[in-house]
Amino acid sequence: MFDRICPEENSRYTGYFHELDPFHPRQFAESGTDLATSNDLGQRFDRTAYYAGFFRPMGYRHEAELYLRHAGRIVAGVSLLKSASDGDFAKEEIQFLQKSHGFVEQSYCMLSQLPTAPNLSAVPEHWKLSARELDVVQLLGQGASNTDISRALFISVPTVKSHLQHIYRKSGIHSRTELVTRLVHA
Repeated sequence: MFDRICPEENSRYTGYFHELDPFHPRQFAESGTDLATSNDLGQRFDRTAYYAGFFRPMGYRHEAELYLRHAGRIVAGVSLLKSASDGDFAKEEIQFLQKSHGFVEQSYCMLSQLPTAPNLSAVPEHWKLSARELDVVQLLGQGASNTDISRALFISVPTVKSHLQHIYRKSGIHSRTELVTRLVHA
């Protein structure tokens, strides 16, 4: 949903143009990209059907999109739009956006009251989890999938599954839901 786009244009977007949007989060979900501009698309943005049918009629020419993530998943995007007369985003503007991304992302997640991490102090000492296993538990409690955890910790998905099996064995817990419920509500 667009914050400053009129309801009619928002309806056009959600009804059809979101399928063509080269900045749609599904295009960047797997890449880990936090910022994309019209110049990053690998195609001429001004030659896309999205640009011709939706973007240009509203008077815009350039876009920069900040992708905000929680537990490895894109949960929001901030679209910054410029007209042709405004010109493309300057190098300094892009650098500012890159530097401010972490702050914007953290602020959004806090204000949105996204699920908090599990209470790691609730992990009993007798479980004897390794530091890496605790990292997995932390991400698991934030709603991360095995793929999200593998990306965040720079390990393979089979290694994540191995850590989960060790955690289950050490804790006597049999599922991720049971584990997260126990730790979040401890």
